[in-house]
Amino acid sequence: MKCVVCLMLMMSASVYADVPVVRVAAVGGVNDQGFWKAVSERFEKETGVHVETVATGNKDGVADLFKRGGIDLITVQSAETIIGLVADGYARDPQPWVRTELSIVGPAADPAGIKGMADAAAAVRKIVASKSAFVVHGSLGTDEVVRAIVQADRGEPIDGRAVVLLDDHQKRVLAVAAERGAYTLISGLALRDGKLPMGGLVELVKGDARLRRAFLLAVANPAKIAGAHEAEGRRLAAFLRSEETQRWIDAWRAGPGKGQEFFRVVAAP
Repeated sequence: MKCVVCLMLMMSASVYADVPVVRVAAVGGVNDQGFWKAVSERFEKETGVHVETVATGNKDGVADLFKRGGIDLITVQSAETIIGLVADGYARDPQPWVRTELSIVGPAADPAGIKGMADAAAAVRKIVASKSAFVVHGSLGTDEVVRAIVQADRGEPIDGRAVVLLDDHQKRVLAVAAERGAYTLISGLALRDGKLPMGGLVELVKGDARLRRAFLLAVANPAKIAGAHEAEGRRLAAFLRSEETQRWIDAWRAGPGKGQEFFRVVAAP
């Protein structure tokens, strides 16, 4: 059975009975490289509010989990998930606070000849021209990235050669791409971690700003979710988007840790 959103009982609630707590669903790549842990510890030190990370994993099922209550702030790399919660009245104030980067990967033979390119639009044009397959999937909003690149470049749609997956699991995506000798997009963080079975696929294009995806956050609406810690959720949201935290993220990105370069600030804290 595949794990969707993993519930994590970090500590007994009684341990923090005398301190304010904000309960967070931190879903996806913000958990890589110890990034979310470092952000949380910084917030706790500054405010005295304990961050209880109650859900991690990929975004499958996280909206339903949020609606059940027990989560004060959600952050996920899916605008559709966040906006859907806001539209249904369960969450408020959707805002971006950090970006991570995708990479284009493909067969080592690279029939499109895109290896080493820094221009994602030019790379997609070459993939189209080579009549190569491209796996487009729901993970990390990569379908939106591909569509935006093609439309901004006024290029030829790749629909006729695209393999569209609703699957949100990068291992599955890579397996399908490897089987078909196709190109696809995956998280640069996951790629650099070396934890994904690449199946002969290699990283070919990275570094284009158009390959960056924003993590959004939203705060639980106490009018819809009983027991929501609205004040603590709003305090964490403001902290994550503050100029000071954005400067810290930029310094983290420039740090010596493996893969940290994939965390990027947003333009308007």
